[in-house]
Amino acid sequence: MNDMHAVVVESPGVARLSRLSVPEPGPDEVLVSVAAAGICGSDLEAAALLEPAACVACGLLEAQLRPDLRIAVVGAGTLGLLAVAMLRLSSPDRLALVGSRAPRLALARRLGAEETYDLNADLESLYDTFD
Repeated sequence: MNDMHAVVVESPGVARLSRLSVPEPGPDEVLVSVAAAGICGSDLEAAALLEPAACVACGLLEAQLRPDLRIAVVGAGTLGLLAVAMLRLSSPDRLALVGSRAPRLALARRLGAEETYDLNADLESLYDTFD
């Protein structure tokens, strides 16, 4: 019996290098010998967004979203930007993001925010304008 090395994912964020028996190919299957393998950095980045995206989605499921809402997302961090990306799918009447960093505000516009507001500017004009 031949052995091989394999990375076994035991749970999210927990992986280990293991020695396993080489599997026997079934009918219409082939066995491929891998000399080297790697993990793409973008795969790790996508996985890193799964939990925050799930948290945002759960929160939005609790909200009573409807197409005519005027929505302001406060905070341009990962969760705020994910919220903008998801909220645009609910066709709000108005979707804005309030943050303090210009690059994040620009990203929010690319993700679907129609308006962005800088916390460092005068925000009095925003009072009583969102649901």
